[in-house]
Amino acid sequence: MFLGYNLRIMLKWFGLTGIALLLAAVVLVTRYDKLHGTSGQGYDVKCVQPNDPSTVPVELVCTIEHSQKAQGSKYEPDWWHVFLAWPEGVTAWLLLLTLLAISLQTWHTRKAADAALDSIHLQQAAMVQWIDVETLGCYIQEPPSWKRDSPFTINLRFEALNNTAYPFDIRKIVTKIGMWADDWEVFTVETNVTLAPQEKTRTARYAFYVPTQSITEEWFRSGTVVTVNGEITFKSCLGKMQTDYFGGLYRCGQIDGGQEGMFTYMESLGITPERREEHVQSPNPN
Repeated sequence: MFLGYNLRIMLKWFGLTGIALLLAAVVLVTRYDKLHGTSGQGYDVKCVQPNDPSTVPVELVCTIEHSQKAQGSKYEPDWWHVFLAWPEGVTAWLLLLTLLAISLQTWHTRKAADAALDSIHLQQAAMVQWIDVETLGCYIQEPPSWKRDSPFTINLRFEALNNTAYPFDIRKIVTKIGMWADDWEVFTVETNVTLAPQEKTRTARYAFYVPTQSITEEWFRSGTVVTVNGEITFKSCLGKMQTDYFGGLYRCGQIDGGQEGMFTYMESLGITPERREEHVQSPNPN
């Protein structure tokens, strides 16, 4: 790359030097032709007889005059000579070379702008960001002592990770938990936390959980499968708001009869749509 750049610089300077030498040659040739050239010169011979015809013998008085309009030696330059005339020809050459220089400069400017734009695109591509979401298990949520009749709740634990090279800010997390296709629990977390780009540091991770009541105690003890749909909105390092998605099928179940349970990812389902049943009344045929 560096060698190619130096070669382009050398070719550019060689081109400018060649144009300057060509222009100097044209100027010198035309000036020499103007100052020292004799082309187009001719001579007129005029003879005059004396007024007295009686003079014997008759003598003619002849004179030789220098003239460029002599009919016998009239100079007719070639068609291309107009390009070497002074100053019209040189002016035309200067205008032509000026237009050529402007065209070359415009071309180089456009090439430099295209190269800068390609560099910006490469930098933006290197700064593309996303969010990885992993599971951290699950556990039974203990009800408060003063509220023994609270429903059975399982806390499903997640962790958002920044595996990119630049930091970003998490602004919103929406998680949907469903045991049936038409029945969803929706949990929304509004936040403003910055995740550092280092994967192994605590600041590169953000833990969150959803207290679902869709999983019954019987299902939790025997093990079950739950569907998760989630989306995370974040502000990227380029200052743009983006949304990344996570979810799929997860296995959830109790471990050794304790409060803790397993919560592991099984497979991706994409974004599972919500089922809505709409009954459209048919028009009355009457």
